[in-house]
Amino acid sequence: MSNAPEWIAAVGTALATAGTTTLLGMQRRSNIRAQAIQVSAWLVRDSAADAGRLNVSLNVRNGSPEPVREVTVSLEKQGSRILELAEYRTLPPEKTLTEEKIVAWSPVVSHGANGPHVTFDTPRISIMFTDARGNRWRRGFDGTLKRLKTA
Repeated sequence: MSNAPEWIAAVGTALATAGTTTLLGMQRRSNIRAQAIQVSAWLVRDSAADAGRLNVSLNVRNGSPEPVREVTVSLEKQGSRILELAEYRTLPPEKTLTEEKIVAWSPVVSHGANGPHVTFDTPRISIMFTDARGNRWRRGFDGTLKRLKTA
């Protein structure tokens, strides 16, 4: 390249190519996550706990237009999986499933001026599932979504 216009054109072409490649990569990652971001699970405490048990409603939602498979919802305490709450072979598209559950849960006892006070930690759940493309996912109790490596 002997003159400046040719050199500038070459640099411009290289930058445009790099920008397009970056945008396509971002769009591809977004497309891979499109169904997974629409799958979630949560608990609602139905009544007060008694004798180390909680009555809860488990809600599992697939807001996407395609089914997800191999769904497992687990109860977690301090980041460790302690109990499998539910398994579904298939979670239908655009549906929320609700199940009543009784969960064994240890109380937290605090001592104040009025004597001991018993409360229960908030149960935390995680969900693992396989999307319509065969990707395996885990949504942690904090809502973070992670694509899992498959063997």
